[in-house]
Amino acid sequence: IRVDEYKRFIGSSFLMNRQFPPYSDPKVQMAVKLALDYDTLVNDVMSAIRMDRPIMKPAIGTDDDMIFNYDLEAAKKLMAESAYPDGFDVVHCIGTGVGLGADWESIGLKIQSDLAKIGINVTLEQYEWSTMDEKLLTGNYQSQQNWFGVFYGDAEGHLSMFGRPSSHHVSITGWENDKIEALADEGMTATDPELRYQLYRDLSEEFFLDGPEAFIGQEIG
Repeated sequence: IRVDEYKRFIGSSFLMNRQFPPYSDPKVQMAVKLALDYDTLVNDVMSAIRMDRPIMKPAIGTDDDMIFNYDLEAAKKLMAESAYPDGFDVVHCIGTGVGLGADWESIGLKIQSDLAKIGINVTLEQYEWSTMDEKLLTGNYQSQQNWFGVFYGDAEGHLSMFGRPSSHHVSITGWENDKIEALADEGMTATDPELRYQLYRDLSEEFFLDGPEAFIGQEIG
């Protein structure tokens, strides 16, 4: 990883509110994570690099080995096995202006197209970011296109912003995971870099399996 390529910690993710019943189904959550065409999103729509974990490059715990990728057939299979085999309707909130090199409507339209392929019918609703923040903090949304930075450069600064269940709050996403909290706590106090890397790698894999977000892209430069 070239540190000079990643001067800013800015990212975007698809955030699912588990208090909206379809997203409480683990198979639906995983189907969404596998249905997004990440390479097209970051290379053709955005100006970004892949971000597949709750920690951004070059912080410890990151590398070029992807934890997950686009897999439409697997996503379709999961939806067929879920409680919503015929799909469902969802309102996806997006902000205004430009983020990661693209306007949010273009990003939203690509996500809308991707999720339609697995039977999820997305209606986009666009709001000023102050309204987006209010919706997030009150849990008044079904899904939302997040745009975020971090508290500080160390991996714990990233997790404290959006990677720990306690940072999401049950009222915001309906998500709890004691294993992730324990891994984050151990990583925060560990001093051996190799151990910290492995703890954060394990945490990221658990986040993929259970977390409420499909991380998409990180800003370049």
